Amino acid sequence: MNNYPEQLAPIGNGTFEKEPFQVWWGRVSEHFPTVPKNVARQWIWRHWQESGFCWLPTMGSRFELARWQPEEIEVIKIWGEGGNKYEDWGDHLLSLATQPKNLRYAVAEIMFRRKRWPAPPIVLDNRNSNDFAPWKDLPVGFVLVEGNRRMAMAKALARRNQLARDLLVWVLKYDNAELIDR
Repeated sequence: MNNYPEQLAPIGNGTFEKEPFQVWWGRVSEHFPTVPKNVARQWIWRHWQESGFCWLPTMGSRFELARWQPEEIEVIKIWGEGGNKYEDWGDHLLSLATQPKNLRYAVAEIMFRRKRWPAPPIVLDNRNSNDFAPWKDLPVGFVLVEGNRRMAMAKALARRNQLARDLLVWVLKYDNAELIDR
C-alpha cells in the first residue's frame, strides 16, 4: 500500500534471508495503523512491491473481516485476468493436491481437503465505482486484491458445488472517496 515506500521494505526482501514478518511488523506497524496484522502478513509483507494494488493508500482504508457464502465468492471480479484462463487455472491448481507428495501444492491440498482457504483473501469494495486514477478500468463490484491462487481454486470448487460455506474474507473499504490518491 502507499506505493510501498522503500524505507518500510522488509530487510533482505527478494532474498532467502528476508526479515521475518514479526520483526518487520514490529518495526513498521505504526505506518499502517488501519491494516490488520493478518492483512499485513498476507499482502504487504509477503508481496512487497509485487502486488498490482500497491498504489492503494492506507489513509482512509478500513478492513472488515466478513463471512461470505460460495455464491458471493463467485461474483468477485479478477482485475486483468481472463475468465476462462482463470477458471482453468483453479482446476489445474486443485489437481496438484493429489500429486505425489514431492509434487503437491500445499495450499491446493488444504483447499481440496477442507473445501476452504487457509487464510482469508482480500477484496476491494468498489461497488460505488471509485475512480482509482490512473486505473480507471477497475471493475465495479468486489475486486480481488490478494489471494489469486486461493480464489481460483475456490471458484473451481464453487463450480463443482464443493466450496464450504461461511468463508472468511477481508473486505477493504474507503470511508471517504476524496481520500483516494488521485
